[in-house]
Amino acid sequence: MANAGDKGPMLGMTCAACHTRQIEVNDTAYRIDGGPGIVDFQSFAADLDSAVGTVVGDDQAFAEFAATVLGPDADPVEQARLKEDVKAWYEGYHLLMDKALPKDKPWGPARLDAVSMIFNRLTGLDIGTSANHIIANNIYRADAPVRYPFLWNAPIQDMTQWPRFADNGNNILGLARNLGEVYGVFGEFYPKKSS
Repeated sequence: MANAGDKGPMLGMTCAACHTRQIEVNDTAYRIDGGPGIVDFQSFAADLDSAVGTVVGDDQAFAEFAATVLGPDADPVEQARLKEDVKAWYEGYHLLMDKALPKDKPWGPARLDAVSMIFNRLTGLDIGTSANHIIANNIYRADAPVRYPFLWNAPIQDMTQWPRFADNGNNILGLARNLGEVYGVFGEFYPKKSS
């Protein structure tokens, strides 16, 4: 959990969500930091969309959610603010999931089209000039999944991004790659034009 400035505490994932693996041998679990994850990220993203949609659309579900988040004695003003915050987050997230996730050929376990999802996130949800920052027509189907790369030898690879657009050793491209990864795990970016 991190503090997101005026938005208060936020909860999210780190790079470990996709780049950590666990194997079990003789009832002993071994965690492999930097190993490719065997996770079904599309199912996770779709399930999160469905769950938050239920919270937003069902008064009883929201009441239970609010009691868990705010405590059982939260006042109605806090509950209303929470509901508006959740609805605002869900608007963009649901649009992204609806337009970007492939329906006919899901990514499946251990595969993800991270580059398209990051690009969709940035161009579809973060750079618009309206109050919600959304440009719905900038979101396209993310239908080029690859397996998660391992990272334990990233410093000696020519490229860490498998699409080969960010040379290792180039600080600007490394910064761009790392920023993209932050957006990929639901970071927000709302740039403002300098005067």
